[in-house]
Amino acid sequence: MKSTTKLKSKVKDLYIFDFDGVLVDSVEIKAKAFNELYSPYGSEIAEKIVFHHIQNGGMSRYDKFKYYHKEFLNLPIKPDTINFLSNKFSSIVIEKILKCDEIEGALDCLSFCLRHGITCAVNSATPQDELNYIILEKGWKKYFKYIYGSPNSKSDNLKKIINNTKIEKNKVIFFGDSLSDFKAADENEIDFVGINYFSRKEEIFPCFDNFIDFLT
Repeated sequence: MKSTTKLKSKVKDLYIFDFDGVLVDSVEIKAKAFNELYSPYGSEIAEKIVFHHIQNGGMSRYDKFKYYHKEFLNLPIKPDTINFLSNKFSSIVIEKILKCDEIEGALDCLSFCLRHGITCAVNSATPQDELNYIILEKGWKKYFKYIYGSPNSKSDNLKKIINNTKIEKNKVIFFGDSLSDFKAADENEIDFVGINYFSRKEEIFPCFDNFIDFLT
């Protein structure tokens, strides 16, 4: 399904990609990991957490752990607990993400950029070290000039990428799959394209199911 909202131009000088759900089909993998971590607190709590996770794809797992303990468990959470949960989460998802499918056409898009000299970057809520490892192991490092993850926010990461490249904002697209991704793009005054975007209630930006649809 293609959006009726149009871009002035699809071909820009800088393409910035969210990772989970945009380049790789990993959202369900992480949803199951959150369910596994919080199922000891009961199925109702786990279901609420999974729903929140899916609705807030641009939020780092560190912030999610803090939010879930406060809002759903009414429990304090210490930095050591956050680190423990994050490490356990990583141990559940990394191997599965390395094996999961790309979003259709993602590598076609990255290869197109490589051939035509379009600068590419990743801006993800995944922790920086984990993100670097996954991209390296998937053999995708050659496609990206910059790779940024958490703990910095997506908005801050976008600002860094734009400042580093010195590319004009009207020549930049950020590809994401959540409203928080769109808000980060809007804060930085750059174009946003929804890829595999989970909600089409407001078509205030162009949306595509995958990169095959975007490129055609």
